[in-house]
Amino acid sequence: MFSRLVKNRKAMVVAVCVAVVVALVVAIIGVSAYRSHAASAARSEFDAAQSAATGAYTSLTDAISEGEQLYADSEGKVGDGDSSRADLRAALDEANALTMPAAQSGTTSDMRDGAQSLNDSAGVFTSAAQKIDTASDKVRSAMTSHSKDLMVAARDTLKAEVDKAVKVLSDTTGKVSDEATRTTAQKTVDEAIALIGQADALSGETADPFDEMSAKLTEMTGQVKAAAQKVSDSHAAWKKAEEAKAAASEPAGDSGWGGADVFGA
Repeated sequence: MFSRLVKNRKAMVVAVCVAVVVALVVAIIGVSAYRSHAASAARSEFDAAQSAATGAYTSLTDAISEGEQLYADSEGKVGDGDSSRADLRAALDEANALTMPAAQSGTTSDMRDGAQSLNDSAGVFTSAAQKIDTASDKVRSAMTSHSKDLMVAARDTLKAEVDKAVKVLSDTTGKVSDEATRTTAQKTVDEAIALIGQADALSGETADPFDEMSAKLTEMTGQVKAAAQKVSDSHAAWKKAEEAKAAASEPAGDSGWGGADVFGA
């Protein structure tokens, strides 16, 4: 009986030991699997964050490149006192100071911290790019407004020259040496009036159409001025010819001695 109890006790101890060993093995395997899974998850999280940060940084560098080009192209093309270019410069300088975080390696905890840092950087990069885009839109708007103002000024200058030309034409009807000059001037004035109408109807969201119209208005101003000057020159020639005719048609003066006898009475 006693011998049987001893045997049973030994068997129980062995069983307990085996169970403990099995439990330890299972625990070790479980911990190892957990750590492996955690490390894999951390790596995946880090890789995703790095991809997002890299994409955001690439977009930022593109925005910087475009912004720098716009900043250079817009010099002298916004109104006095406009702050849009200064705002764009500030946004570009701020963005240029940003850098891509260094590559991360190490423990699972390091990976998680690195992923968080990359995600934060991606947000900063995206925000900086948006700031550049917003500032760039304001610069483009300022350029458009300035170009429109310049076009209006060019239109008004042309109007003034047209008014002068119309008066010259009115004052010289039938009073030019070459009627072709008046015909040409009248045609030029008509074209100028039509161009002024086009300028008044012009609209656009960019500076280009206003710049193109300003160039046309300026060119037409020169043409109107030149045509009017030719009419004036032709009128001057006509006037000179008329004066010569008048002088030629005057009766000749008395060529005799006339008056008292020079030899006395």
